[in-house]
Amino acid sequence: MDGRCAVGTPGVDGELGALMGALVEQAEARRVTLGDRAWSISGELLDPTDPRAWRRIVAVPLDEVLAPFDRIQRALLLGGGGALLLSALLGAALSRSLTSPVRALVTATARVAQGDYGAEVKVASRDEMGTLADAFNDMTRGLLLRERYRSVLNKVVSQDVAAELLKGDVELGGENRLVSILFADIRGFTALTEGMEPQRVIGLLNECMECLSRAIDSEGGVVDKFIGDEVMAVFGAPVTQEDHARRAVEAALRMRAGMAQLNESRRARGDRPLGIGVGINSGVAVAGNMGSTNRLNYTVVGDAVNLASRLAGQARAGEILISEGTLALAGDGVRAPLLGGRALKGFSAEVPVYAVEHAEPRRAD
Repeated sequence: MDGRCAVGTPGVDGELGALMGALVEQAEARRVTLGDRAWSISGELLDPTDPRAWRRIVAVPLDEVLAPFDRIQRALLLGGGGALLLSALLGAALSRSLTSPVRALVTATARVAQGDYGAEVKVASRDEMGTLADAFNDMTRGLLLRERYRSVLNKVVSQDVAAELLKGDVELGGENRLVSILFADIRGFTALTEGMEPQRVIGLLNECMECLSRAIDSEGGVVDKFIGDEVMAVFGAPVTQEDHARRAVEAALRMRAGMAQLNESRRARGDRPLGIGVGINSGVAVAGNMGSTNRLNYTVVGDAVNLASRLAGQARAGEILISEGTLALAGDGVRAPLLGGRALKGFSAEVPVYAVEHAEPRRAD
């Protein structure tokens, strides 16, 4: 009272006692720190009705009181931090499980777009992403199988015929088309291969047919079929070509030049040279898919085809025989003297036959 401590707890003196005396009129609790200890100090009137009455000042040590709450707070902080870290780890794992398949799909799609149909997505999960990956892999396997079919078809038939077959709307039947048919036959093949091992015979045929096929392809023709040591080609079907006769003539000239180069290589390695006879005829033939519903072949049939075959049979090694119809359609620039009329099997009248010597290059369209 009157700034003096009348009675107090023993041992409360020094800095704490001075601070309590200074805060004797502090009605609300005030938290202070003395040394390493925390205190809550508050004062009040013993008799509220008499402002001059005695005052009581209380200092409560907080360390012992708040220790359990501090432990709870630390536990909450640790628990909350652990939960936050765990949720972050789970979120990262979940995000990775979702984004990794998506990235793999994007990468595989880019490979497919570049023509790599062997791209495959590996997803271990069995959720929607796994289902999507399985569907993508099924699609790429289908594309790869289709590409293999196309590759095989391109080796068996021409690219134009293969494209029609892959459309899936192939039907038996044909139509009349004005075409040029070319037959090329290796002369003296039977005598040349007598006593030869089958593997060498096949190698010889492949070497020669590669040269002939290259000449046909370069002029836009279609290799219809290989018949032993003979090749049949069609110009003007299935793709229409206005200059099919000229293309056939120039393909034959390319064959003759190519065989000359091939024979140089054969002579260099000690092999006998090869000769081919070529026959070409132009006319109306039935072009379409022949055979059965289970096995068919795109080809041309008719008298025009038979005449081309007969002309090839008449041609000597290095000779290109053409019909009057081919010469008329081939246009200017083809030098082909008339050899006269010849009696050909299956034709009642003699057929005028011309031997191609030279053809001027076609003008660019």
